[in-house]
Amino acid sequence: MEARGDGAHPARRGGDHPPDRRAEAGGAGGIAAALGTVAAAVAGGDLSPEEGQAVAAVLETQRRAIETAELEARIAALETRTTKGNTR
Repeated sequence: MEARGDGAHPARRGGDHPPDRRAEAGGAGGIAAALGTVAAAVAGGDLSPEEGQAVAAVLETQRRAIETAELEARIAALETRTTKGNTR
């Protein structure tokens, strides 16, 4: 197994494609854009369907984590308002 250079990552299976990190700072909107980029890369032959599916699965996990954090914050805000007696 060949490492990607730093020894901390396993060898990539489908080819030599650098990771696209644009979704990291963009939240859910960045993830939607990244999914579009992945689909275009698969359609254009730059990524295999298997690679595209793997990347999409990671992006979906990230999207769910963002959604969960946002819901948790909204619930906490509602609970805080309720305990202070302010229901509006």
